[in-house]
Amino acid sequence: MPLRWEAAVRQRTLFDDPDLNLVIDLRETQHRKYEAILATGKAAVVLAVARTLPQPFRLNDLSVACHRHDPDFFGMEGYKHHPDNHKIHSFLYGRRGLVRRGHLERVSEGLFRIPPPAEPEA
Repeated sequence: MPLRWEAAVRQRTLFDDPDLNLVIDLRETQHRKYEAILATGKAAVVLAVARTLPQPFRLNDLSVACHRHDPDFFGMEGYKHHPDNHKIHSFLYGRRGLVRRGHLERVSEGLFRIPPPAEPEA
């Protein structure tokens, strides 16, 4: 149970207003953008580029390498000459992300690698 002074100090935000449904709209927009990015088929490009990098690699290394491969797609909106890490995140994480599907392993925060080949069962 919050203390009386905690309740008095907490300020309301736009997200506290249930009539505005801002949180629901935000999540729907994020989901639409995520699905649109995945629909491009560029996950295969991200994976192919990841295989060319020295292992393990940093997220920024992957972002820059993908940007070099296709600056129009992997560049930031309005600043195509800069890589967009958010697009790379979209391909790595989530239900259909490369990490979840086992194509990449997260070694530590911001550090990834291609998993070693599975050993055949005897």
